[in-house]
Amino acid sequence: MIDNRVFFRQAYLKDLSEKYIKHYTISGSDRVNYVSFKKNETEIIKNISDTVLYGKYSFSSYKEKLILKDRFSKPRCISIPTIKDRLLLKSLSLLIETYFSDIPKPKIPHEQIKKINQIVKKNEYDSYLKIDIKNFFGNINHEKLLSTVHTKIKSKKILQLIEKGIQNPTGTEKNNIKGLPQGISISNFLAHIYLLNLDEKYDNTNSLEYIRYVDDILIFCSKAEKDNVLKQIRADLAFLGLKIKSSKKKQGKLINLSRDKPLNFLGYSFFYDEKQNFITSINKKSVLSCEQKIVTILNKVNKNPSTKQLNRSLYELNRVITGSITREFDFGTIRTQRYGWLLFFSQMNDKYLLFRLDSLIRKKINHMKKKNPNIEELINDRFESNVKKFVTTYYEIKYNFKATTYLFEPDAFNLIEKRVFLEETFGFSNSKLREMSDKEIEKKFYRNVYKKIYTDYKDILEVMSGY
Repeated sequence: MIDNRVFFRQAYLKDLSEKYIKHYTISGSDRVNYVSFKKNETEIIKNISDTVLYGKYSFSSYKEKLILKDRFSKPRCISIPTIKDRLLLKSLSLLIETYFSDIPKPKIPHEQIKKINQIVKKNEYDSYLKIDIKNFFGNINHEKLLSTVHTKIKSKKILQLIEKGIQNPTGTEKNNIKGLPQGISISNFLAHIYLLNLDEKYDNTNSLEYIRYVDDILIFCSKAEKDNVLKQIRADLAFLGLKIKSSKKKQGKLINLSRDKPLNFLGYSFFYDEKQNFITSINKKSVLSCEQKIVTILNKVNKNPSTKQLNRSLYELNRVITGSITREFDFGTIRTQRYGWLLFFSQMNDKYLLFRLDSLIRKKINHMKKKNPNIEELINDRFESNVKKFVTTYYEIKYNFKATTYLFEPDAFNLIEKRVFLEETFGFSNSKLREMSDKEIEKKFYRNVYKKIYTDYKDILEVMSGY
């Protein structure tokens, strides 16, 4: 028997606040930032606890943030809750997951990519079908969703709280009567719950292999079954009020996959090479994005080959190559977070691509030295010899991840090292850094190091999700 009250008691909410509300947490429509929230934290938490337990909690409207993929696409709307609502929604999300603890959890991309390789190695299917659900979050039917939620959660107060959370308006709109707001913590798991019956049906169909990640579905089957499978899944989605995105639908024979015509899924590319080895690579869009970052960084050195620029560009280039890891002590265990291009795509095995990227860097550096011989010695001493390699990074991730010191690890820096890093890498004045308090150094380090790491990681997720 689950005690709902535990999730909304002041002590529990206080623990959640310490873990999830940080100084970089974005403020919502009430404009209450982290500092203001912390000043009144005890009072705010008491208010959340009391109003939830009495069934009188009221959400503030979500702040609207539009993300544009390109000039040809409609913007994606992100709903940003107030810090108070964020805390309540996180607690509510953990409660919902507790009630549905017996269902299969959403698999992370790494697990899905491993499964694809295992399926292909079995050589039981000759065809594939890849589909995207059109505007998945935006078309989820509230009545059908809440009916599914009600099979586990019987409390009217909790059901009403969930309903309020998903119907709460974003920006200037009135109540949201359809779809789930993207950006609030309960939406992802509720979306997963919405497709439970669909997942169960196709997971238990012996004549095919079914893989789903949010709104991306990949099915392996026989050529003879492919049309029937497509017809059936289209009907099953229609029952839920969902449609297939026709521009993203793709089907074909596995044997026909090549480097020029791969199967793309979750940011990866799958194909057979000339020796008929099944290759797991990275899609062209993401590779191009990585190459553009490399060229942009090296062009800065070419335009301004000063010591300051060399140090800054070396750091930026190495971060693109190795990514970043943090090893935080969390509730008695070491929790490792991975941020970066190759860390995210660590299931790839396309070494040809990695050698190509390392070659691109060498060629660009050699071009700079030939173009401007006066800086050749400076580049050799301070830059070229310290540039890391994609190939080495790959082997460190695959075979030495727990012990590696090759990848960038910012939270391993002590305060003295952070001051030195800010001075040498970002050109901050030594005298000004000495005048700063420890707290000010921590903020400077976060803004210049962590914030950029998180931004890079979001860029990767957007490439993967198609946004």
